[in-house]
Amino acid sequence: MMKRVFLSAVAVVMAIVGRAGEIFNYTYEGQTLKYEVIDDSTCMVIQNEDIAGAVVIPSKVSLEGKNLTVTEIGQSSFISCKEMTSVYIPISIQKIGSFAFGWADPWNEKMNKAEFESLESLCSIEFEHLTSNPLLRAKNLYIKDEEIKDLVIPKAVTSIGAYAFAGASNLISVNIHKDVTNICVGAFVYCEGLNKAVYESLDALLKIDFDGYAANPLWNAGNLYFKDELVEEIKIPAEVKEIKRCMFSGATCLKKVEIPSGVERIGDNAFNKCEWLANVDLPRTLREIGYGAFSNCTEFTSVQIPGSVYKIQDRAFSYCTYVTEITLPNSLSEIGFDTFEGCELITAVYNEKVNPY
Repeated sequence: MMKRVFLSAVAVVMAIVGRAGEIFNYTYEGQTLKYEVIDDSTCMVIQNEDIAGAVVIPSKVSLEGKNLTVTEIGQSSFISCKEMTSVYIPISIQKIGSFAFGWADPWNEKMNKAEFESLESLCSIEFEHLTSNPLLRAKNLYIKDEEIKDLVIPKAVTSIGAYAFAGASNLISVNIHKDVTNICVGAFVYCEGLNKAVYESLDALLKIDFDGYAANPLWNAGNLYFKDELVEEIKIPAEVKEIKRCMFSGATCLKKVEIPSGVERIGDNAFNKCEWLANVDLPRTLREIGYGAFSNCTEFTSVQIPGSVYKIQDRAFSYCTYVTEITLPNSLSEIGFDTFEGCELITAVYNEKVNPY
């Protein structure tokens, strides 16, 4: 008898394996969606038409008596479902394809709620594209039916995935703990309601690798906090050799930054859009200034590049609109495209070997 049951179970599994790619319908809580078999234990949601109202993605479905875990939402799954009002995404979902939910309708968007089962799972979902995230349409983030406006990254999360919170314009603040070390591209893009980005300390912030300026919630928030204190002045620690890319991008609250001797590189967009930051004294150990490093620092009136610098990348000081004087050293061997674009008031000193812009 045991042998017969075992063989029967094997037969079911083999039947499912042999049907990878098969499309089937499954009804959950009165709503029928289309799925595609991935393998013997998993499946994905595929393109549906004319789905309306609240959509609940189940974590498991059944095909001929075999349970399958729903791990993906495929490309364009709900792109044409303009009557959707909300979506619930369980922790089983690992990947969401491009244009799964499409763009928001600027005139008649009905979707106003994107609910995830947990923050931990949301931070780890592989969003293939900006349009993969339903928040781009819904705007409002919910976790287990609770609207999230003050986002606290869970302690278990050390990396925030690409486009994780893209479009969550209901967010007001983001609190990121000291163990987060990586925030991927576009994680906070279009979070236009943010006005507060909280980190535990300067040391905790300096450890993070940001994959572009929209990975840093500061780009939208403007106001940088270390715990409960608004930060207007920063002194970079003496042991720092490089200020990483996008580290302070968008920190409009900053008025003064001290960069110590020993820093050799200022990364891409490191201080981009620090609009209230006054002139910065650059150390004589500095070798390279990255792409857009001080772009849109509109309070700058002069720029003094130390003699140690050999390379300034594209747009490093673009749209520093009140700069009147820039001094470039003999050491400079490479200067990028549009480095001083939009700096229409400058009087500069150039070395013969340098093509200014």
